[in-house]
Amino acid sequence: MTESTENPRWLTVANAARELEISSLSLYRAIREGEFPAMRVGRRIFVPAGALEGLAAEALKRGVLIDAKDWRELLALG
Repeated sequence: MTESTENPRWLTVANAARELEISSLSLYRAIREGEFPAMRVGRRIFVPAGALEGLAAEALKRGVLIDAKDWRELLALG
């Protein structure tokens, strides 16, 4: 099954950081500290695109500032 490049299921850390307009280093740090969801495959780390979409949707739904470190709770509620 081939993934569409327009709607990927997984993003590299660099691409996810670009979407969030933060540095890759900041996102790697958040991932390492368990504050952002990711998956490791060998030496590479990927961010589920759905996590970005889910966190954005939750922020819009609540209408307040949400903290990505609460991603487990926020995405479970989704």
